[in-house]
Amino acid sequence: MRSKEVIITLIGLFFLTIGILDLVYSAIFVDPQLILWFCYISLIILGISTILRKGYLIGVQICILMIPALIWSLDYLYRLILNRELFGFTNYMFSGAINFGRILSFQHFLTVPLALLALYFIKTKDMGFWKMGYLEIVIVYFLTLIFTNPPYNVNWVFREEFGVGLSFGLFYSLFWFFCFFTIIALTNYIIYLTRIFKK
Repeated sequence: MRSKEVIITLIGLFFLTIGILDLVYSAIFVDPQLILWFCYISLIILGISTILRKGYLIGVQICILMIPALIWSLDYLYRLILNRELFGFTNYMFSGAINFGRILSFQHFLTVPLALLALYFIKTKDMGFWKMGYLEIVIVYFLTLIFTNPPYNVNWVFREEFGVGLSFGLFYSLFWFFCFFTIIALTNYIIYLTRIFKK
């Protein structure tokens, strides 16, 4: 029991440390607008939630991050192994000299597995992660829209990055919400089916 509590705390401290480092590095060395990326926000929330043993909030972040993190990881591994572009999301990882920001980006491989482990240890009675997940993405969407510029395309709110050619407008905004709502709902359903995270 003691070792489990130590592991949970260490996972929480890892999330919080990486999240803070990501925010500080982006704000100082790149652009403060980048601190609104979902992955940075979720790392901070995951860190606090894990340390406080708030399983529900951990589940919410998993629902937001799992599928995007999987796509990022596939894109990186495809480029690394085959030396060809898949989606292009991780091209920045292969251009120029290695820097601290690039090293921090490897958290994409670790965040969801560690969050799942934390949720497995902590568990939660409420499995309706989608409710808070929807609220979170709506809030972050409008904050990103108001406080960031289109060239950075933070959280893809201004255009898609799969090469389809969709860009900012009513149709794209509806498409954006549809995609993220679907991602959250699908991930929530998968987690619910496993039955190993519920108290």
